[in-house]
Amino acid sequence: MKHLKKLLVVVAALAMAMAMSAVAWAAESYPITINNDNATAEHTYSAYQVFSGTLSQNEYGQNVLTNVGWGSGVNGGDLLAELKALTDSPYANCGDAAAVAKVLEKFVDNSAQMEAFAEAVGKHLTTVKTDSTHADGDLKQYTIDPGEPGYYIIKEGVNPEQQRSASGFMIEVLGPATMNVKDQPMTPDKNIEQGNVKVKAGTANVGDTVNFVVDQIKVPSTDGYKSFKFVMKDTLPKGLTFGQVTSVKLDKGGTALAADAYTVTATENNDGTTELRVAIKDALTVLKPYEGKEVEIKYTATVNANAEFGNTGNKNEVVFEFSNNPDKASDGNPDFGPDEPHGTTPKSETTTYVTKIVIKKVDEKKAALGGAVFKLSGESKNVVVTTGEHFVEAADGTYYLLKDGTYTTTAPTDATADKYADPAKKYKLEKYEATELNGKDNVDVTAVSDSKDGEITFAGLKPGTYALTETGAPVGYNKIEQPISFKIDFVDDEFVFDGKAPDGVVMLDDGTVQITIENQSGSTLPSTGGMGTTILYVVGGIMVLLAVVFLITKKRVASKKNESEMI
Repeated sequence: MKHLKKLLVVVAALAMAMAMSAVAWAAESYPITINNDNATAEHTYSAYQVFSGTLSQNEYGQNVLTNVGWGSGVNGGDLLAELKALTDSPYANCGDAAAVAKVLEKFVDNSAQMEAFAEAVGKHLTTVKTDSTHADGDLKQYTIDPGEPGYYIIKEGVNPEQQRSASGFMIEVLGPATMNVKDQPMTPDKNIEQGNVKVKAGTANVGDTVNFVVDQIKVPSTDGYKSFKFVMKDTLPKGLTFGQVTSVKLDKGGTALAADAYTVTATENNDGTTELRVAIKDALTVLKPYEGKEVEIKYTATVNANAEFGNTGNKNEVVFEFSNNPDKASDGNPDFGPDEPHGTTPKSETTTYVTKIVIKKVDEKKAALGGAVFKLSGESKNVVVTTGEHFVEAADGTYYLLKDGTYTTTAPTDATADKYADPAKKYKLEKYEATELNGKDNVDVTAVSDSKDGEITFAGLKPGTYALTETGAPVGYNKIEQPISFKIDFVDDEFVFDGKAPDGVVMLDDGTVQITIENQSGSTLPSTGGMGTTILYVVGGIMVLLAVVFLITKKRVASKKNESEMI
């Protein structure tokens, strides 16, 4: 066997660049040094002896392997039987390992014939000759010493912490040998696109579209595989509704794949999350021209009313799943089944933040006060108002409003009428639905405070400048005269105020805004026919009577004066 035959006996989906050298050196030690300069996780390499033999020298003084036989790492009889059964098999007349070795000498490295041989060997490996070792803390250099000459398959096992694939290579070991391998990155990077900027954490309103982009992961090698699957999996939180996949590229700077070149499935889970899966169709063929290129996938989601508000955020993560069994035949499905083995990359995570404003309406005694009407103006594009209850005037109502701002179902009587705001007015308790505004910037939304807890919630807001105006106060109370203005910012993954907030406006620890507004009771003016007018009539009557007495007295005095003058 004159040439080193590189066999792509693939254990998982790894691309390795390999350079091998063998030095003629007759000894009982046959160390194989494996260098992996960009390794970041521990690797495990194993040596399987495919061909054994005797170390000799040819007429040129070169080390060669003679007396070739099956090695200890394969089942030679079963392997030979499979090789002979291949279609148009070049091994049809082979009867032993030496004959097979003679046939292999004619093949070119990485040829279809060598790949077929590699696939057959992979099915009949048996005993590991030896495993690799490495110095403590050194993840970049490994050593295997099989202890005898021969031809070996060096396989790398899949380490769950590596999240990468591994290839096997056949190396002629006639003395010290070196393999230089290179890890292919299998770690995706997910970001939120905000204009021309990519961020890990972004802010949005309910109803906003969030644009995601996943890249950096490289297209893996599919050499030696009967079938291959390559799938992006994203888990969206319940606060994000999947929109659409806008672009799939296997070469970040190249042309996007046609929409029918991949499948997209979005499945809602029992906990309200959504599993998004994008699977490349016929990946074994489609990925081949792009091996080692950077993948880029773009897709969208919409923030919905189930979003987590405040600093908790709405987190979602992406991983890639890939085939790691080269012997598995195609099942015609581009995606993995529930129990189908596969490799998984590390995850990459983004977070979308949304906040809310809770208004607490109270009276002078800090008791909840319902019936106040507020308008929120600002930069929120979409607003959700929490559902609640409030009292409205109605002829068929069963409630009456007392002067202290509370309601009662007890009808007023002559003896108790002075305790009611208006004994003639009736009210009923009504529920109001959530208000959601979409599609416009700088909109206003109005809501009424709940009669039970005095609260209004404006939810689904992003950072911006807002103004809260009370457009209607509860019966018997004065409304605030000036709008309450404040600006929400987002710094270091937290909602904060930009500048000093007005009195009563507080940013809670969870990143939501609370505004407490106190309404003062209004002055009660006397009504027509009441005690106030009675007092006026009495005072007026007394004044008229005094005026009459004064006039009569004055006339009497004048009359007596005239009589005196006449005498």
